[in-house]
Amino acid sequence: MNYVEPITDIRKIQAMSQLLRARNRRDYLMFILGINVGLRISDMLDKNVAFFRKAAELGYVEFAPKKTDKSEARQRERISANSNRNTVAAWNNMAIGLADDEAVKITRGAGKKKIVRVYISDDVRAVLLDELQERNDNEYMFVSRNTGLGAKPITRQRAYDMLSEAARAVGIMEPIGTHSMRKTFGYWHYQKNHDVRMLMEIFGHSTEEITLRYIGVTNEAKKESARGMNLGL
Repeated sequence: MNYVEPITDIRKIQAMSQLLRARNRRDYLMFILGINVGLRISDMLDKNVAFFRKAAELGYVEFAPKKTDKSEARQRERISANSNRNTVAAWNNMAIGLADDEAVKITRGAGKKKIVRVYISDDVRAVLLDELQERNDNEYMFVSRNTGLGAKPITRQRAYDMLSEAARAVGIMEPIGTHSMRKTFGYWHYQKNHDVRMLMEIFGHSTEEITLRYIGVTNEAKKESARGMNLGL
């Protein structure tokens, strides 16, 4: 998989959102969900309307983070987690309007998968509910241009092409792909909360360093450190 960047310029996020909204409501909604909830593209394309309608009504989505780190450190972390069963870790996120509620909750139980619950802001819920008023629960959420309940969702390649084209149109020159939405979610979540351990849980990472590098904070810090270097000039 090619490396892609998060979108770290809020003005370009707004410009891209407006462009997609004017072009195609389906693509606009995918972008909004991707950067505000942090779902993997695969977890969006295979879901039907009923899944997202329920999420909007409940105010959250739940998913099991994929574990891709097979390192010894990760194995030790799993052993440590299993030794403390039936535990819950929760964080607040006032930045998205949830002053008295949990924005993210991680639940571990004996013999159960770890489930991550990510709460959806009221603004995003309102967009979802408005968009789904005329939609059939049994159809795919991000259906192709073909009509009818038998229509398939758009492909990951189509989603990539759409996002890449929109990014270029608003002046984003960094590599952008479907994974950029999830990275953008992580980048801005970190900027608002500065809670890297929460993002570690969401993304299934084994170290803070991996998470910071994933959301582009490490690269950003390196760029910032180079500014003002004018020795001998």
